[in-house]
Amino acid sequence: YGDPNGRPTTSYYADLYRVTLSAGQTLTVTMDSGDNLDTYLLLAGPVIGRLVAGNDDDDTGVLGVGSRMVYTATESGVFVIEASTFNGLDTGNYTLGVTIS
Repeated sequence: YGDPNGRPTTSYYADLYRVTLSAGQTLTVTMDSGDNLDTYLLLAGPVIGRLVAGNDDDDTGVLGVGSRMVYTATESGVFVIEASTFNGLDTGNYTLGVTIS
């Protein structure tokens, strides 16, 4: 999906994960690198290429430079989580946490 602003690019590495949500379900995603990477999360909805959420930081402050994103689905379908970094072409290990409620 691209850079931190959602623009298509080849200047960022990313891992993509699919998750199926029903309308009304809440998805919480965390990405923790132990402060080794400044992580970034994007979420694309069932309409291919339409970004519905994204976050560079953990608003709770627990993950340091890790990311946390919360999204409540307004439609049912397959969503795509993009796990990337704020800085282009950074690579490293991370842990991705996904909770659906």
